[in-house]
Amino acid sequence: MKTPDFLRSARNVHLAIAVLMPFLTLIPGNSSAADPQKASVEDAVSAPHKRPNIIFILMDDAGPDSLGCYGSEQFAQTTPQIDKLAAEGLRFTRCFAGPMCSPSRYQLMTGQYPFRNGCVASVGMYDYSAGPNRPSTALTLQNAGYYTVAAGKDVEIVRSGLDEFIGQGTGFYWQAGEYRQQLPGKSVAKITKSEGGYFPDILQKYVLDSLDACAKKDQPFFIFYSMMNPHGLGGGKPYTQRTPDSDPADFNNDQALFRDNMEYIDKAVGEVVERLKKLSLLDNTLILIASDNGAIAANQSKMHDPASGTFRKIDGHKSDLREGNREGACLVPLIAYWPDQIRKPAVIKDVVDFTDILTTYTELAGTKIPNEWTVDGHSFAGLLKGDPSWKPREWIYAQDGYQWYLRGPDFRLNVDGRLFDMKDAPFGMTETAAPELAPLRAGYQSALDRLDPAGGITYESYQDQRLKNKEWAWKVREFKPLQQWVNYASGDAADPDQDGVPNIFERAFGWSPNRGGDTMPAPKLSENVHPWVEKRTLPFTLSNRIPQVGALELAVHIPPDKTSTSWELSLPPIVNDCVRVSVESSTDKNVWTPVEASGADVITFHGPITAGEGVHLRLRAERVEQQKPAGSKPGNQAAE
Repeated sequence: MKTPDFLRSARNVHLAIAVLMPFLTLIPGNSSAADPQKASVEDAVSAPHKRPNIIFILMDDAGPDSLGCYGSEQFAQTTPQIDKLAAEGLRFTRCFAGPMCSPSRYQLMTGQYPFRNGCVASVGMYDYSAGPNRPSTALTLQNAGYYTVAAGKDVEIVRSGLDEFIGQGTGFYWQAGEYRQQLPGKSVAKITKSEGGYFPDILQKYVLDSLDACAKKDQPFFIFYSMMNPHGLGGGKPYTQRTPDSDPADFNNDQALFRDNMEYIDKAVGEVVERLKKLSLLDNTLILIASDNGAIAANQSKMHDPASGTFRKIDGHKSDLREGNREGACLVPLIAYWPDQIRKPAVIKDVVDFTDILTTYTELAGTKIPNEWTVDGHSFAGLLKGDPSWKPREWIYAQDGYQWYLRGPDFRLNVDGRLFDMKDAPFGMTETAAPELAPLRAGYQSALDRLDPAGGITYESYQDQRLKNKEWAWKVREFKPLQQWVNYASGDAADPDQDGVPNIFERAFGWSPNRGGDTMPAPKLSENVHPWVEKRTLPFTLSNRIPQVGALELAVHIPPDKTSTSWELSLPPIVNDCVRVSVESSTDKNVWTPVEASGADVITFHGPITAGEGVHLRLRAERVEQQKPAGSKPGNQAAE
């Protein structure tokens, strides 16, 4: 096997052997290591004040097309402060995050890809991989002597290593509610915010006050500023929320409010820079500005295409990896500003992703990744420092559930084996089967095989871990779990009701970690209809790296009681030519009798509940394979 480039370097050979050998085949074959950096790292360790302060500002749902410096047509004059930092620093054009909020934050805070950190979809699987061996960006810096602060959305995803924080979940703006705060040496406290107070203003004040406090400390600091903007309010009309500077005439105008949110972000960034300058901290502070995913479709802007000289729309948007596997889901802006080190502004076309942040911080802090941690990132500290020996990584990896791809500078290999030419990205991509690309395809496939996402944490392995042998109540009349399974089986993997739980697999089983429990809200029952209790099986499997939808089986025992004399299950309209549903009943679980369905658009099953044993019911739903039209292309069968 070819020796990876980063092992051929002389720098930190002991680190490479002790830390990287257990998972060499899992990391792209190069690194930023070089002898000149060894001296600089040792200098940093011996003189901690030379290490940079680090501020990571994460926008929420702002794509490259949301910023003027990336050529936005609609928002060209909206972000002058950020544009100035980009003009004086490094602007990355091929930075990739997760396709939605939680996966990006997990990658950012663990340095791991989803199949390792447990967040394989939009809803974080918070408890699966918790433990002492779980990587933590904040802990890495804290152990290196940094004072660590976090503020904003979901900053508790990986809380280990934070000296203090303030935060809340998504969509917290003007409404009344609670947020959480932990001060140094104190327990986490819940703080009540009254209606009318703007939570992003609270976050901004906290960050500026933290800068004042950090300036008095004799140690470098790290601040993770996870902004709430421009992400909107789920179920809100309009979705995008107003800012304190919004014109009342625009309060129902999503596009105008999105612009207001970008202006608010820009003003906040400008205030952070000015405070750093006032405190004489700016020169040796690395400021990274990024977003967690692309913009939602409604807020996208056309972006300048240098190749054609025209304005074009990015192909894809937030969450569009699972639905369409398009570039715009995970492509995000990334800007690096560090006056002490970045002397030559540049546009960086090398591929980077959010797992690189932990390894970059580790190198900048002059510390080491613990032996027991497995991380996927590739440090770009050498790039920030202008080290000519730095080498970019060969590819990045992106995932949402069972959709994933490997992306290099010019080509991309999807989970289904299709290779795409990305020369027109981010505006489009072209499938290619050119024979001369066979070696590249084979190399990418080999890298995917070594990563082995299907062998890591999946929906099934997580559910087995968390819900093994568990039965849960589900008070439904229209039986939403089955409907969500039907949606996926018949090809509609979207979240049309915007219920805040876009993970199709989790919704299929009727639970949602981000709602704080295993049972989601459901329609009310009519009188004399007993709640169902469902026992889940595993209807999803992998075959040749392509997800297959198996049968869904649900079982329930309805005991006799005084209020329910009959049971009834109504199924909303389903694709009858794609899905077959059957229900059987029994009084003793030995003899099963098929239950006849009635109705046309709404299919209903019903029957009595006996006074003695009650009734046992079991439901089976299975996908009916359809004959493909002649000439159709092979692809992801579960998403057709």
